[in-house]
Amino acid sequence: MGRKSQQMKAFFSGKKKKSNVQNVPASQTGSQTSASPSPSFNRGQVEDVAMDTIEMALKLVRESADWFGPLKAAAGGLCECIRIYRQVADNKDNFDKLAADIAERANILEQERKKGMSSDMQIHFDQLSK
Repeated sequence: MGRKSQQMKAFFSGKKKKSNVQNVPASQTGSQTSASPSPSFNRGQVEDVAMDTIEMALKLVRESADWFGPLKAAAGGLCECIRIYRQVADNKDNFDKLAADIAERANILEQERKKGMSSDMQIHFDQLSK
């Protein structure tokens, strides 16, 4: 078996390639950096990257699977599911922003109503705050 074949077999079997870097305990390196992930890279970002990767892979399969129709259809269906999922998530975000905006405006109207505006305005505020 050739070197490339062995590398591919090792890659797909999950074996890790030996590293040329020596493992040195952190206390001997003199640096105080930690191996924990950056706090700015949160779970939502990881999920977005994973979803982007899956979507890209499915699009590649869909475009290159002319030789096997059922695979192309399945990949296309999954791509459409991902598109719909993202649209629903975007709509939920927009809905949450709209709900917060409406609540803020309702609070402003309620505060103005309590200030004791003229009787003409009082009627309008009563109708709007209901």
